Amino acid sequence: MSRSTAPASSRSKTWKGVAAGVAAIALLAGGGASFAEWRDSASASAGAPISSGVLDIESNDDGAWTDGAGNSVQLDDYLIVPGTTLIYTHSMTIDAEGDGLAAEVSTNIPALSGDSELIEALTRSATMTLTIDGQELQVAPGPEGPTAEIPTNVGEQTLDIRVELPFAADGTYAQGGSVDVQDLTVTVAQPRVEQPPVAG
Repeated sequence: MSRSTAPASSRSKTWKGVAAGVAAIALLAGGGASFAEWRDSASASAGAPISSGVLDIESNDDGAWTDGAGNSVQLDDYLIVPGTTLIYTHSMTIDAEGDGLAAEVSTNIPALSGDSELIEALTRSATMTLTIDGQELQVAPGPEGPTAEIPTNVGEQTLDIRVELPFAADGTYAQGGSVDVQDLTVTVAQPRVEQPPVAG
């Protein structure tokens, strides 16, 4: 194996030159200078406004009681007898607007508190009817009471509520009783839909 015959001073100069070249590359890569590269950009117009819909219900404050013959009834001084049907009517205005919006209305037959026999006699055959702009809705049981789907994106609509309480009693059953009528609550809401989990 032969030895290098180059003088020591020559070898030293060679290694110094290599080291200087490596240092120069390091400076360039570290930001001491920049490499040229192709670059371009373009914009996409997304400057449209985003607007939200509405799901709203307002009471028309026109609730009224009548008997089966259509006579106006003032509950404070009215004494019901077997064979009579008390009817409560009330209207509300619904506005349901939104793309892809589904909505439903639910309500409760007004709760009664007081004499248990009179409550049973009035509620055993109680019914509720919901109509929107004259069209009767298909009502099904729901967690908050009778529930029905309602049309959407048709402007304001009138919801008419009709509750009938037929009074049937024999002998002395439910005589001399008194009950208090609780508020009627009506809710409009989007049906609850289970959302799929977001992929992680």
